[in-house]
This record gives sequence, C-alpha cells and structure tokens, in this order.
Amino acid sequence: EREKVFDDIHGVAQVHEETPEFIEKCVEGLDTSVAEIPLKHRRAIIRAWFLRPSLQTDTKFKLMFLRAVRYDAKKAARRMVNYFEQKGALFGEEKLVKRITISDLSQQDMQVFCSGFSILLRRNDQAGRPVYFYDVDKLDLLRLPAESYLRCLWYQAMASMADEIAQRKGMSAIQYFGNPDFSMPGSIRKVTDLFLSHGHMLNHCLPCRFSSFHVCYENPRMSFFLQTLRVAVGRDTRLRIRTHLGSDMENEYFLLTFGIRCDQLLQKSRLGNLEAIQEYVERRRSADRKDEESERDSEARSGIVAYPQLNDVLVGRGLPFREYSGNTPWTSLISTHLEKYQQCSAFEKTIISMDVVKTVKDSGSRFLERR
Repeated sequence: EREKVFDDIHGVAQVHEETPEFIEKCVEGLDTSVAEIPLKHRRAIIRAWFLRPSLQTDTKFKLMFLRAVRYDAKKAARRMVNYFEQKGALFGEEKLVKRITISDLSQQDMQVFCSGFSILLRRNDQAGRPVYFYDVDKLDLLRLPAESYLRCLWYQAMASMADEIAQRKGMSAIQYFGNPDFSMPGSIRKVTDLFLSHGHMLNHCLPCRFSSFHVCYENPRMSFFLQTLRVAVGRDTRLRIRTHLGSDMENEYFLLTFGIRCDQLLQKSRLGNLEAIQEYVERRRSADRKDEESERDSEARSGIVAYPQLNDVLVGRGLPFREYSGNTPWTSLISTHLEKYQQCSAFEKTIISMDVVKTVKDSGSRFLERR
C-alpha cells in the first residue's frame, strides 16, 4: 500500500482504464449505494435532485466522485451525499445546485481570494497534475472568518475539477510556512481548526483527490506544530505529506525532485507576489464568464432551464413545490384575489388569472415545469 502511495506522490501510479462497461457498472453501484444511505442523511441530495433533476442522470458528475475514491461505490456515495450537505451549509440552499463562480463569493470571501492565500499555478507538475500553492503567512483568521477561507477553497477545488486529468490523477499541493505570525492568543488553534476543516472537506465532501502535500518551511520551530498537524489529519493524508526544511531556494530544489517547478514562487510569495495573484484572479473571472455564457447558450438552444432561481414559480403538486421560495409569494398573491375570483363570472375569472400571471412575470419570475 505504501508503494502505491509513493507512486501516486511521484505521479507514476497507473491510471485505471475506463471502458463504457466499467463506467456503467460503477455508476450503477454508486446509485445503489446512495439509495442504501438512511433517508435522514440524504435530505440535501434529495433536495438537489428536486431542484436540478439532471443531476440524477449526470454521469460526468458522478464520475468525479468515483474517480476521487478510486471507483469505490460506497465511499463515492457517502462523499456525494456529504457534498450537498456541506455546500448548503457554506453557500445556502439558493446555491445548492448552482455551479459556484467568483461572483458568488462575498466581500470577505473576495478579500481571502485576492490575498493570495491559495492560488492555482499556471504550470502543472511533470505528471500533468494541477498544483495548488497555499501561503500560510497570508492567513488572517483574527480578521476574516474561517468560513470565508473554506468557501474560497471549495470554489478553487471545484474549478479544478473541470480538468479530467485532475480527476483521474489527482492534484498536488504546496503548503508554504514562510514566517507565519502565531504570536496572537488562539492563533495556532484557529489555524489548526482551519486545516482540519479543510482536510475534512477534501477527504469526505469534495469530488477531488490530492496525491501529494508538500510542506515547505524555514524555521525549525515549526516542526512541532507540523508534526501535531500530521497526527490530526488522518492516515491516508499523512502518508502523502512530505516536509521540506530549508531556505526558499532549497525547498524549490526539493520540489523539483517531485516534478514540481516553482520558478522562484516561494521567494516571490514572501515579497507579496501581487502580479501572480492578480493574474490568477483575472484568469478565474474569465473562465467563469465563459462557462456562464456557455450555460446560457445551452438553455436558449434547448429551452430547458438547468435550475430555478429563487423567485421562479415551480408548477407542480406536493410539499416540495408548495415550500419553494418562489411559490410562496405566488400563493399569497392568489389568496388576495381568491374571494373576488369565486364570486365573478367565467370571463372575469380569466381576466383575474391573466392579471395575476402578468404581475408575477413583471416581477422577473418565471413559471417552470419540472421534467
């Protein structure tokens, strides 16, 4: 098992061949495993299926979870269920089935995002895997909430999953401890809690897999903190951690032996590296705009809306329809006209109905039927 992990760290692990028959068998096993999970733990995913029915038959979406756990159907099912629970907790139900973009981040989230705490390097490692760079020096948990960091990390991880190589081979991560300020009371605890929450999100919720974690640091005093962190993160992650103690240049040489080229990134990060941060933010904005335009074009061509907005009216019967946010004002509007409607002629009833529908449409809402 250790040899498999070692091969994975160096990017030489064998990638499973995905034949149509193999994919069909894995997806079928995933669907069966999801159905076996107790209902009380599936409420978020059932809600997601209601809001976006295409998710139930989206093979590409399911494959991300299967690839993240090496095609173990039960683990993939649990991860997919946890995915929607965690997403709802971080972003709210209104974004439960929406692809998260940079525009969905709050002002505090954007402060984290633009700080350069976490960026995706332009250059992949020699195995073709994306490389994330985490600069712990830029953590400011005394001013910004941990949830903002988690939302940014979620957004970045899911953005990387558009790359099939990242899904199948995993990703690499560099955690850089240049000279973090842990002098404030409670700062070490806050950093530890953030790393553990991030680790839980990666290992149990997100459909992604990190093949290796490279921890670079210069101050030997960080060794005790890092050893404590290694014990807490879990066995599988612990096996994939490689620590590198030395100067920035020495650490970059260490990373080169694992096929990761940094181009003096550690030294630049210590000096701020504003150019790389701004370039990364603009790169993500551009990618999000293209994806949103593609989604709008697809809806226009097919006439099918991917998922409803909060103010849309869903046509249907049952509790999920009645409780939907857009249906509540629609029901209230009908109630105000109900008494008059019941007492008028058939022609007048038609006029009232048309007025009510017009009022709803003028407010920007749409009438949607679930298919």
